[in-house]
Formats: sequence, structure tokens, C-alpha cells
Amino acid sequence: MSNDPVPPPEAPAQPDANPAQAALTALLAAHGLPVEDYNGWLLPHGQPPGLSARWTPASNGHALIGVLSVVLRMADRREIVENFAGLGEGEAGLRDALASFAEGGLHAMLAAIWNLRGEALPEPERWTVKGQTYEVFSGPWQLRNNAPLPGDIEAHLRAWIEHEPLDQALHWFRFFVSQHEGSLGIEALKDNALWEPGKHLAELDWASSDAFYSARRFMLLRRVDEV
Repeated sequence: MSNDPVPPPEAPAQPDANPAQAALTALLAAHGLPVEDYNGWLLPHGQPPGLSARWTPASNGHALIGVLSVVLRMADRREIVENFAGLGEGEAGLRDALASFAEGGLHAMLAAIWNLRGEALPEPERWTVKGQTYEVFSGPWQLRNNAPLPGDIEAHLRAWIEHEPLDQALHWFRFFVSQHEGSLGIEALKDNALWEPGKHLAELDWASSDAFYSARRFMLLRRVDEV
């Protein structure tokens, strides 16, 4: 019998407790934005603002529906919070939610906050809000089940926002409309808080349908400081 010491068994591989963070790191790198992890925050080029993501599978007991939560913390510690449902079991659900984030909020964030430009990134419009110029970075309308958008929705959103008193260099809006069996659900947020003017979305001409559909949009407004 050999007297050589027996090496201890290798510890079993532990599953990634937060696969969303790794997926977000890869997504940012694919857009040319390398990050450093600092206390759970992904800092592009090692500097704030920072991003954090968490995936919750089987949300509310539904095995095939999870939730991806993404937080962007700015240098002044204000936070943009976005949540996305992911359809599918396990990693498939995470990929579905991450694709929704990439299409909507991420592209607007990359353009407005890190000044990235590219074919998939929104070019800003210039709006005048209470005498102050803002650049508006709008993600696309994200439509589930071919949600039919009212034809005048863009004009209404712009009019409501242009009458809004804005006091920060950066503001964000998120709109979510869902319809099922004739019942319409509206959520309109400004800087993460309920935004009363957005409730007027319910007054637009949304088609009634027995089937579920939804429409979602994320927008960032960045103040243009005159030189």
C-alpha cells in the first residue's frame, strides 16, 4: 500500500448564484463596454454609473415565468429600476428576459449615459420641455402578441412630457399597457414613480381582444446645458 498522501476530494462545482450578472457582463462586452465588478456593481471602464442584475426563476410559483431585475445606479445614487418577465424554464427564461432588456432599456441607456452610437442604438430627438432643451433617447415599442398601437400615441406622449416640469439633468419614463379579455391595464412611471399624466393612455383607441397583448416602452431624457 502506498504511503503517499491522498489528495482531498475536489469540492463540487457550485451553481452560479446570480447568472444574470454574468449574462449582463457578456452583453455589455458585446456592445464594446468592458466592466469591472465592484461590490456587485458592474462599472463600465471601472467608473460609475454601475449596473446590477438578478434573475428570479419560477416567479410567483409559475415554473415557466421568471423575472429579470436590472438596476442602473448613477453617480448621484439615483437608480433606474427595470424588470422584465422571461418566458421559459431555467436559462431559457433568463435569455428571453435579457433579450427584452437589450432591445428596450439597454440601448437607450448605452446611448444616453455612455454616449455610444451604433446601428441598433437610438439617435436622440430634441424636445423643448418648459423652455429647457432635452435630448430624448427612446427604445422601440416592445410588442407581445402583435399589440396594436394607437396611431396617435407618439404625439400624445410627447405632448404630455413637454408639459411636465423637469428639474434633473436626467429623467426616465416607462410605459406598459396590457389588454386581456377587454380589460386594459396601464402603468406609467417617471423616475420609477407612478406618473399621473400617463394614465391618459387608457383614453386612446386600444383594440379589444380576447387574447392577451402588451406594449412596453422605455425613454431617457438628458438635459442639454447651453454653453
